[in-house]
Amino acid sequence: MKIFIREGGVSGMKWRAYIMSAVVILFSIAVHGQVDNDICFTATVIENLEDFCSVGLTTVGSTVSDAEDPSCWPENSPGRDVWYLFTPREEGLLLRFFGADPDNDYTLENFTVTVYEGRCSELTQLQCRPDNPNNEFERLFNELAIGRPHYIRISHADNNSGGTFELCLRQFVPIPEPQQDCNTGVVLCDKSIFVVEKLENGGLDNSEGENSCLWEPTDNQPSETGSVWYKWTALTTGTLTFTLTPNNNDPREDLDFAVYRFPGGLTDCFNKEVVLCMASGETQGLGNGNLPCLGPTGLRAGDTDLVEFRGCDPGDNNFLAPLNMIAGESYGLLVNNFSESGFGFSIEFGGTGEFLGPEPDFAFTAVDNFECDKTITFENLSISNTDDIVSLRWRFGEGAIPFEAMGEGPHDVIYDSFGPKVAVLTVETSRGCRVTKSLDIEVQSCCADQATLELTPAITDLSCFESADGVIMASAENGTPEYLYTLDGGRLLPTDIFNGLSAGDYTLTVLDMKGCEVSESFTINQPEEIQLTLTGPTDTVRLGSSGQITSDFFPTDRDLIYVWTPPNGLSCDDCPDPEVTPPGTTIYRLTVTDQDGCTQQMDILIQTDNVKPFYAPNIISLSASDVNNGLFKIFSNIAAEEIEDLSVFDRWGGEMYNVQNIGFEDGGFAGWDGKIQNSGRKVNPGVFVWVAKVRFIDGDVRTFAGDLTVVD
Repeated sequence: MKIFIREGGVSGMKWRAYIMSAVVILFSIAVHGQVDNDICFTATVIENLEDFCSVGLTTVGSTVSDAEDPSCWPENSPGRDVWYLFTPREEGLLLRFFGADPDNDYTLENFTVTVYEGRCSELTQLQCRPDNPNNEFERLFNELAIGRPHYIRISHADNNSGGTFELCLRQFVPIPEPQQDCNTGVVLCDKSIFVVEKLENGGLDNSEGENSCLWEPTDNQPSETGSVWYKWTALTTGTLTFTLTPNNNDPREDLDFAVYRFPGGLTDCFNKEVVLCMASGETQGLGNGNLPCLGPTGLRAGDTDLVEFRGCDPGDNNFLAPLNMIAGESYGLLVNNFSESGFGFSIEFGGTGEFLGPEPDFAFTAVDNFECDKTITFENLSISNTDDIVSLRWRFGEGAIPFEAMGEGPHDVIYDSFGPKVAVLTVETSRGCRVTKSLDIEVQSCCADQATLELTPAITDLSCFESADGVIMASAENGTPEYLYTLDGGRLLPTDIFNGLSAGDYTLTVLDMKGCEVSESFTINQPEEIQLTLTGPTDTVRLGSSGQITSDFFPTDRDLIYVWTPPNGLSCDDCPDPEVTPPGTTIYRLTVTDQDGCTQQMDILIQTDNVKPFYAPNIISLSASDVNNGLFKIFSNIAAEEIEDLSVFDRWGGEMYNVQNIGFEDGGFAGWDGKIQNSGRKVNPGVFVWVAKVRFIDGDVRTFAGDLTVVD
């Protein structure tokens, strides 16, 4: 078993995340993705691994990956991905991933999950889950490198729009491989959380649960179908509680257990005595009434029953009373997956009693200072009052040389970089107990020994006024790569290009692996704004009348291209000063573009009146001698554009005359001379009716009508 002891603060956690995400790659790249974490060195940092679970994460908007494809990725198939960074403080991690499923609201399908260790420039793949129709993924890690950066990469194919998902992480202290039989059961030495990945068989002896509530003689079935055994000795008298949580989080998963006392010590499996027993589960036909007897189970303060039998009886709740441990006595826990799903569980202990085990301890001292490139010596102080210590394994954290060591020591270590480190000692005893102690070390900068770092920024000013396309290219030299850059105190990143910047004052800072830091302040400039002035008719323009629009601009050294919209009513749409005959009140927009591609726009409103006069005679003469009154013709002013339709009818409704689509300026329309159309015969004198549809230049179509008297 492993003990994880935190000593020292974790106030540097956020800063550590900067360092871990910064000691990644050294190449020039602009950060321009639709999501912030679509490349390795901008991975989203997960700081709390005690029980992390985040819903509604997404790959939507991620860009095509520039990282090497994982081993399980389809060949010649570009992918898009998002990245997450975590730094383990314990060797064990349970990773669970949930994509699209009918039982949730997530949408990501056909994805790949890849886990890496190391820096982005030299990643080592630990696990790759290939694309398959099952949109759940679970993996247990038992030997993570404590203190080193690890990355989770979620990928989907380039022709896939992506989707949402849930990612859950839980770190724990790994224990020896689970054993299915009492005599080989794993010995627990403390109450640390741990995770069992799967429960698949009942071991060599699958009837060890007989004479407990796990066994039903009439079933003629073994008491264990997917089981595991754990044993411990009480260090102190007190209570013990625990919660077993199924790994698949299925509320209908049925875990059963029995707690035993070993009168003759940890090896006395033959004389084991049942103390507490949990077998409640499903009663046929009860439906959702079975839920209180399924899912998480264990021992809980406040519960008083010592046993729950099969089924789900009234009052059963899947929890029993705490175990009252006595110092020096040995106990065992048998857990069986009655659902036979194969899924394991996590266990979290509580209560006032403690387990017997060795006590790991170590100290570290510096010959000079606790700085990078200086020797730090680690000395073992562990003791065991139960059995002999047979193995000591050291891990000294990121950047340590060496990274790990075996044996008593003392061990001399040099860190090649500054920042917070995590050193871990794992002690193993002859009876299989494994315990771990972890200490934080703050390694100080060693820049004073080599303060030669130089920073040279190359500045690209804005191409246009307020165009926000300024660029800073940083060049660091004479330091210790890899370099971290930050602009105005933002996130430290190993990118040496910052783009999409506005005009203004900036401070660029570079930090190297030894803690050397240099800053440079500078200004990104922008060209002068193009200032437009438009003038036009100040009074309301009579509909159909013309006026002049003039433009002026500053600075006068620009070579401008002009575009007017809409072009309706303008004498030209690419000149500076068009004549305008507005087809009604209109807002005209002028867009100018100079020789550098910079643009400016300005609008001008030209207002027109709505006067649309109309005139028509009410009498015409058929007499050849009456030359002044021999034609019927309608009249308007310059606001009228076209006669869409004009008809003359007799009193019985017969159409005497019709013309269509005749412009008011069209010489082809002389007027009606009183003759029946297409016959040449004059109508008889009398009263006629006319109807006209007239379209005006603003698009308005109006209908006019009246009487017309025809005389000899």
